[in-house]
Amino acid sequence: MLAIIERYNKSKESTHFTKLKASGRFAVYAFCIYLATTFTIGCLGLIMGSFLLTLPLAMLISNPIAWILMGIVLAATYKMVIEPLFYLVKGYVDEKGTVKEEKSPKEQKFTRSKSLDSGLDTISRQTNDSDKRVRRNSYSPSTDSGIVPGSEPASSNNSRRNSNASGDSGLGGKEFHEDLQTLMHQTNRENYYYWLQEHDISHIARAVYNYSENSSGNILFCIPGDVSTLNSKLKEYKIEQGNTKKIFASIINLGGNHWVTLIVTCNGNRQFRAYYCDSFGNKLPNEVEGKVKDDISLANEIAEKCLVPLSNEVGSLIRERENNPDNASLKEKKDDVEKTLGHAREDRNKLVSKPIDTSYIVGILQETLEIGNDSIKSSAVDQQKDGCNCGVFALENAHRITEMLNEDKSFDEIDRELSKYKPRPGQLYEKRREFAKALMEDEEWKESIAEGGILHAALQQLSLEDSKKEETQPATSSFVQDVIITAYNSVKNAFFSN
Repeated sequence: MLAIIERYNKSKESTHFTKLKASGRFAVYAFCIYLATTFTIGCLGLIMGSFLLTLPLAMLISNPIAWILMGIVLAATYKMVIEPLFYLVKGYVDEKGTVKEEKSPKEQKFTRSKSLDSGLDTISRQTNDSDKRVRRNSYSPSTDSGIVPGSEPASSNNSRRNSNASGDSGLGGKEFHEDLQTLMHQTNRENYYYWLQEHDISHIARAVYNYSENSSGNILFCIPGDVSTLNSKLKEYKIEQGNTKKIFASIINLGGNHWVTLIVTCNGNRQFRAYYCDSFGNKLPNEVEGKVKDDISLANEIAEKCLVPLSNEVGSLIRERENNPDNASLKEKKDDVEKTLGHAREDRNKLVSKPIDTSYIVGILQETLEIGNDSIKSSAVDQQKDGCNCGVFALENAHRITEMLNEDKSFDEIDRELSKYKPRPGQLYEKRREFAKALMEDEEWKESIAEGGILHAALQQLSLEDSKKEETQPATSSFVQDVIITAYNSVKNAFFSN
C-alpha cells in the first residue's frame, strides 16, 4: 500500500516536470511564430498600404508590452479553445469513420459498445456474487518497480473530465464504473485518454497475450522499474538460454512518462539480438558514454564476486546457527557477513538503481549480453500521434514482434510489419475496449480489483487524495482568468491610445 502511494507521488512530480517542459517549449514556439507573423503581416501591410495589417508591427515598436500581452491572449485562446475543439472534432470524425468501415450493413443499427452488453453483464453478475468473499490481492508492487502512474499529459485531467460519465456505457455493472485509475474502469467511463499504468500492463500482458513474469513458457516477460531490475532480468535470461530457447520481452518506462518495447532473442550459437521499438519512432543511440558501461560492468562484478558468495555464506551460517543456537561466535560472524553484504548491495545500488533511459538500455545490452551494435535494431516507425496511448502501442508491438520472431522472421520483415500498424483513434478506442473486456473476464484481475482487495483500496485512497487536491484548483483557475482579463484590458487600452 505504501509502495503504491510512494510511486504515485513520484509520478505526480514527474508529471509536473514533464508538463513544465512541454509548456516551456510551447511558449518558445508561440513567441517565435507570433514574432515572425507580426513582421510578415507588417511588411505586407506596408506594401499594400493597409493600416490594420501594419498595426501589430507598429504596436511592437511603440508599445512592446501591449504587443506581448496581446500575444498572451492569443496563445491562451488557442490552448483553451481552438486546440481542444480541434482534437474533439478530429477524434469524433475518426471514430465515426472507423465504425462505418467495421460494421456490416445488418449491424448498422447497433453500436460497438452495446454489442458487448450481454457477455459483460453476465460477468458483472458473477463478480457481484464473488465480491462477498474476502479476496487476496494478486497485484503486489515490487520494490524494484519505479514505473509510475499518470505521467503522460492528459492522464489525470482527462480522467477527471470523465468522472461524471454515465454508469451504463455498456461495459459491465455499476461496480465497474467507479472512478478508479485502471484501464477497465476508465474505459467503462468512456475516458479513452487514460494513461496505462504498470498494473494495467502487467494484467493485460498476462490475460490477453499470455505473457508471464515467471520462467515458464516461451516468453520471459518483465516490466523493469529501474536499471538494476532490467540488468538482473537479462542476466537471468542469459543463464536460461543455456537450457532452452525462449524470447525475452519487456515493456520499459522511460522517464516516468513513456512506455517502450524491448525484445531480445538468442540463436543456436548463443548469439543475442535485440529489437527496440518506441511508438514515437525514436531510436536507441549508437554509442553511449563510458561511465554508463563502467557502472554496469562494475555492478555485474560486485554481484558476481561479492553478493553471490556473501549471500551463500550467510545462508550457510544461518543453517549452522539453527543447529547451534547458543554459539555466540557464529552469531557474531553471521552479523559481520550480513553487514558486509549490506555494504556491497549499497555499492551496487549506487551504480544501477537508477531510472532507465536509452543509454542504459544500450549499455546493458552491450555489457551484460555482449551484443554488438550490428545486432541491436531500432524501429524508426512513428506510430503514435497522441500523448496517452504509448502503453497500448508497447503491448501490441511486443506481441507482433514476438510472434514474428517465433516464425523466424528477420528484423527487416518486422520493420515492414510495424510500419503498417498505425491505427486511427477509433481503432485505439476499440483496442482499449478489447483490453477492458479481457480484464473483466479474468478471475485473477477481478480478485485483485474487487472490493476488499489491496489494489482496490489503494486506488480508492489515491482517488480521494486527488479529489481533495483538486478542491484547491478553482482558486488557481480564477487567478489565471484574472491575468487573461487584465491582459485583454491592457491590449484594448493600447489599441485606443494608439
